[in-house]
Amino acid sequence: MIKEFFVRRMLESQLKQVPQDQREKIIKIFSENPDFFETLAHELQEEMKRGKNQGDAMQELMLRHRDELGRIMQQNAPRAKNN
Repeated sequence: MIKEFFVRRMLESQLKQVPQDQREKIIKIFSENPDFFETLAHELQEEMKRGKNQGDAMQELMLRHRDELGRIMQQNAPRAKNN
């Protein structure tokens, strides 16, 4: 519970220039998938320790985890209304 509070605060701080509705979506994604994003953060740190810059390391991780990221994004995509 405390961890989620601090993650939310950190995200709000980092995303203050992002429109409120998009910010809430991003925070929701992180809140619903904390283990995945914690693993991603650890892998990012490891790649950077190996000498990669943050941008290159993140790009590689996004490719490596694209299936999981796609699933997470799909779960949070707006649903089409059936009339």
